Amino acid sequence: MNVCPNCAFIIWNKTENCPKCGLSFSAAPAIDLENEQVYRAVVASSAIKNTMEMEKVRRWVIAIGISSLVSGLAVLIIVLLAVISLW
Repeated sequence: MNVCPNCAFIIWNKTENCPKCGLSFSAAPAIDLENEQVYRAVVASSAIKNTMEMEKVRRWVIAIGISSLVSGLAVLIIVLLAVISLW
């Protein structure tokens, strides 16, 4: 079992090119997951990458939530001012 160093696609058979991204393994050899140290490094790298992606999503959710809250408060203030001016 090997992993493409370009796209992290798992390759079960020996091939010359990555089936997903087309990287030639003559330019960059596939990562051999049979070695325990290599396997642990790949798993750790994948976990760090996933954590960074989750952090990015969390930041966007917070930004969208804050902007929605500010927009909602602005609409509420405008409606309140309109009601007060009609009174």
